Amino acid sequence: MDVAMDILADTVARLGFPRVLYAFTPTPRAANGRLIPPPVICRNFPANWERRWPHYNTNDPYYHACFDGDLTVDWTRLRREKSLSPMEREACRYMDDFGMDQGVTVPIHLPRGQFAAMSAIWREAGGTDEWASTVTRTRNRVFLIAHHFHAVTHRKFGKPIEVLPPVRLSPRETECLTWAARGKTAQDTAQILDRSVETVRLHLKNAMSKLGALNRAHAVAKAMQLGLLSPEP
Repeated sequence: MDVAMDILADTVARLGFPRVLYAFTPTPRAANGRLIPPPVICRNFPANWERRWPHYNTNDPYYHACFDGDLTVDWTRLRREKSLSPMEREACRYMDDFGMDQGVTVPIHLPRGQFAAMSAIWREAGGTDEWASTVTRTRNRVFLIAHHFHAVTHRKFGKPIEVLPPVRLSPRETECLTWAARGKTAQDTAQILDRSVETVRLHLKNAMSKLGALNRAHAVAKAMQLGLLSPEP
């Protein structure tokens, strides 16, 4: 898969895109309907980009747009939409800080609800007119490359990205984990929810087990990454 990603990066670079990302998930939505950010493989992304991305990825507007039916998502065009939420705009600004404000994402909708995508990110400091010309010139080729890459890698490697089975937290487990994410102890949460401390600890323990987490902080981090908890206070 590493070799395949290197070939993909070289291919899109010839079209003027120095950075590329591939994503795959068998379960793009949680039981509550919220989109779950997929695991990704990147090439030529800035150092430390992924360090704080889990805080923003549940509000990635480019990923959200993949489920609105567009064949190819033009980042620049999408960012003009007035319907973007404040959290989506914050995710855009995070990408901007790393010089990744212009790109395209090709969604690949698969049988049984599975989903894949490829994003090709343009160079920094590109002009608006030049970007529009680039999109017009490369849109069809990027679309074909994305679908061909996915088809080949899945035929050769099965699931090319290691993914976890879908996690289903109960409403009470989610509630207890949410309060833990806000810095509350089990005793605090028990008082807030009017439950015994033992009950709260049991819900937290069950959530940790389902998430494969080592402790509560680890469980909160994994739940956030999977889109099971809201980052909003």
